[in-house]
Formats: sequence, C-alpha cells, structure tokens
Amino acid sequence: DDESSLLLCPISSVMHINHCSTRRNGGQCSSNSQKGPNAKLRWASKWHPETKKWLNSSIEEIEKEKDRVLNLEVVATREIEADEEILIDYGLEWEVAWERHKARWSPSTDFPELHKTAATLNKEKADPIPTNDLRTDRSAPGDVLSGCWYWPEEDEDDDSKDNSEDDDDISASEEHVEDEIGDAVFRRRRAEAASNKSSWKSLSDEEIVSQYSIDGSSFVDDRGYVSPHFWPCSVISKDEGRGEVNSTYTVRVFQSKSHHTAPWEREEEPLFLTHYPRSSIRYFIKPYRSIQHQPAAFRRFIGLPNDMWPDNWRNRRRGAQGVYRVGDRVIFLSSSNKVKTGIVVHFDAAEGYGIFSVRSGIVRTSIPPESILKRDLRVKELDIDKFYA
Repeated sequence: DDESSLLLCPISSVMHINHCSTRRNGGQCSSNSQKGPNAKLRWASKWHPETKKWLNSSIEEIEKEKDRVLNLEVVATREIEADEEILIDYGLEWEVAWERHKARWSPSTDFPELHKTAATLNKEKADPIPTNDLRTDRSAPGDVLSGCWYWPEEDEDDDSKDNSEDDDDISASEEHVEDEIGDAVFRRRRAEAASNKSSWKSLSDEEIVSQYSIDGSSFVDDRGYVSPHFWPCSVISKDEGRGEVNSTYTVRVFQSKSHHTAPWEREEEPLFLTHYPRSSIRYFIKPYRSIQHQPAAFRRFIGLPNDMWPDNWRNRRRGAQGVYRVGDRVIFLSSSNKVKTGIVVHFDAAEGYGIFSVRSGIVRTSIPPESILKRDLRVKELDIDKFYA
C-alpha cells in the first residue's frame, strides 16, 4: 500500500507461491490463463487471535514488537485439481513492473556470469581446483567457494581465565585428549614457530606444512550439506596415488564467521589439514554473488488488496506526512547540534519527526523540520572479508 510504510516479510513457505492473473495471456501462469488464480491471501482467522489485536494497533506499536505479530492464511477461491499448482494474484502494480522488467532486461556487464551454481557443483561432485598456493588469503576466483567439514578444539581457556593455554607443560592425559581434536599440535610447536610467527609466509612450503598442519583424515562429513560444521577453506593440492573415489587433499581452513574464534586464529597462525577427504568438501555461493544480487535483478514487493489494509497503518496518506516521507534516509541535526544520519519513522504536524538514528540505534523524537538538512542519498558500501572477494 503506497499510503503505508509498513513492509511485511514472510517467514514461511507462502513466499514460494507464484503469481497468476487473468489480465493478460501468457506469463507466469499460461497454462491456467483461462482459470486465473486458484487461491488468495487473507488475515489469519481464529487459529491466531493475536493477528486481530495487531490489525488494530499502530505502526509505532508494531515496531516495538520483536517477535512475529501477524499471520496470513491461504484459502482456495475455486476447486483445485490434483497436482495443480497453488497460484495467487500479486496485483496489477506487480504485474506491470514484471512485464516492464522483462521487456527492458539485459545481462549486466558489471556482474560476472554464473557458469555453474554451488548446488550444481555439489550434485556433480566436481573435483576442487587446487590453488597450489599455501600463502594466499583469498578464495579461488569465481562465484563459489569451498567449505570444509571441520570443528576446532572446544576452547575452555577463555579470556575469563588465566593464560594457561600458553603453558606448554601439558600432561600426557590432556595431550591425548587434545590430540584427538588436533589443535594441541599448535601448543607443542608454538615455541618452535615463535620466531617465525609474524612471517610464516617467508618459510618454505615444506616448513609451513610441517609447522602449521594437522592430520585431517578424521574430519569426515556425516551430517550433510546444511551442517554448520563447514568452514571456509581453500584447496591447496591433491594427494597423489589415492584414486578418484578415495581422493584426499591438503586444505587450508579459515575462521568461520558463525563460530567462536579458533585457537589458531587467535594466535594469527594458519591451519592446514593434510590427507583431507574429498567427501568433506562442499561448494557454497560467495556472499552477494548469486544471481539475485545482480544489479539488474527484479525486485518488487507483492501488494495486498487495499481492503485488507487497516486505516491505522496508512501513515503515508496525503495530509499525514511532512516534506520527508516515512522511510526516507536523512541527514539531520540532533538536540546537541551534531550532524547525524537516520531514517524517518513517523511524522506529526505538532510534534515533528521521529528519526531512527543509524549510529546509536535509537529513535530520536520531536525533531523539528528545520533540523533536517537534506536527504541522505549515499549508498553504504558492504564490508566483505577479503577471503570472499
């Protein structure tokens, strides 16, 4: 609804329902063009009474809720035949935007073409292409990266304890337990490598593998592609003489953004796994490199019928808005006369603007119109780790 700043983000399988209408032949539902859509969305009925409460609430009240607040249900509008796809009407505005996009679209010259997706490479069990470079901190060129099945030693020596992890005097029983995981190798070799810690890349290949590698043959993937135990890695080289079925590799593991810092990462040391099984290597799409991130990709919200939208959500209605609209990024002066950036979240003719401050993460209220300097048209650059570049 153009009169509202509220954007609903679906979190269930309803987002996979495709569009269909009888407004034109062909398109998304050419085989059903005479019948049109067979379902529609409506607000949840008795099975979720909380929805009615939020339909009567203001956008400001909804903003304060951190959990799911609204529910929709899909209901049939006619008899649906066996094996017939469920289809709904996204609305005229969406359909016009889609047809315009199809007519104007052309591949972006600034975005590399995807030759094969990560899913395809995993299905084909494509062999990794070794980099033959122990020192590179970047993943292989292209839109996919390798992930290796790995888990670090459970680190019980955190910052709240003393620095006993730096003590090389490890008992035989402790060393036996840690050797099963592998990271204890670094504790035994730390003294030997201390002089080269800041310049390990200057060592020979043989010295690097000798000082910074562990046996990776025990890291066997037994949970599948979606497991969180896959860490970013680069494939260095393939072991000779193992055949294609039981092939093994030397790989370098990089710190996962989804896990606590590993001991070797804290020590600013690399970690190489030797004799690493091919079956434990998977492919993943690099951040912001999938087809949906192309600059020319189609992006358009799906509208709900106007009669579904409560009047109390229409905060962009003519007469209920100042010069700046809800959702505008602006540069403004705070009460302490400091220049800030933020997003307009509401407006009241008597009280002024409410602006969400990007830096502090709080909503600043009663900002007078004269304190807003201009719209903020800058585009925020994404900060991506160099390994994923």
